[in-house]
Amino acid sequence: MATQDNDKRRTLEIKGRQVTFTLLPASTLPPLDKVTSVAVVPFTDKGEVVLALLDRGADIPGGHMHKNETTLEQTARREAMEEAFITLGPLKTALVIQSDFYGSAQDELTYMVVMTSTVTAFHDEKPDGETMGRKIMPPDAFIAAYTAGDKNFMADIVKTAQAALASPELSRSPKTGPPIK
Repeated sequence: MATQDNDKRRTLEIKGRQVTFTLLPASTLPPLDKVTSVAVVPFTDKGEVVLALLDRGADIPGGHMHKNETTLEQTARREAMEEAFITLGPLKTALVIQSDFYGSAQDELTYMVVMTSTVTAFHDEKPDGETMGRKIMPPDAFIAAYTAGDKNFMADIVKTAQAALASPELSRSPKTGPPIK
């Protein structure tokens, strides 16, 4: 289980703070130092979503980038293994979510990158304090049962990930600015 001390930039929840999230296309990749977290929508070869079972309910694997991670792919693969106990195939960027959590000026905006992939291996589940295991569901059933946040927002994320996975033009690896040193 990861600790906050490893996080590149921790986003602490503050009650009452209004935050605006804006969905951006995959082509809008920000510099790596502006990315706070990475999530992945992993699909089985049958098109089902592989989810992490967390305190907030079933959700896509994801989390904060760690200080030692220099690519989005490293974070996506680590989170998929830690939370859903899966290995991913080639990753594609599905979309970018812009956040004004730290402020709305251009230099204060941060980003979450959502990637997608197919699962290449399932590993033994080892529940810990963060995850209780994994669940595999059809996308529509996942959205109908989703309780961790806004259903419409998650539906957009899953649909965009499905389209990205099927799109040959998005098959290249994600590119961002120079790695953080």
